[in-house]
Amino acid sequence: MKLENGVWKYVFVSGEYRFVHSLDFGKNHASLVKKGETAISAGTINVKGNLFQFVSHGSMTLNVDSRDEDTTELEKILGIPRNDMGC
Repeated sequence: MKLENGVWKYVFVSGEYRFVHSLDFGKNHASLVKKGETAISAGTINVKGNLFQFVSHGSMTLNVDSRDEDTTELEKILGIPRNDMGC
């Protein structure tokens, strides 16, 4: 999966990651979760070129934190590594 540059909110729910661009008006973490589903983790990432960086861990809207394995899983799904030095 390729995400364009920018800030993205994500959730892990029903065994998959779902993303929404943070500039999409009215979209938040909860908008990625369907009725009856429960998010297991959430966060916000910044994608720039061939790297991504966490902007925040968790979601206040969903009252859920990110998981330790999100980094590894996101690297696999996005096909780019996490940058700890800042994007």
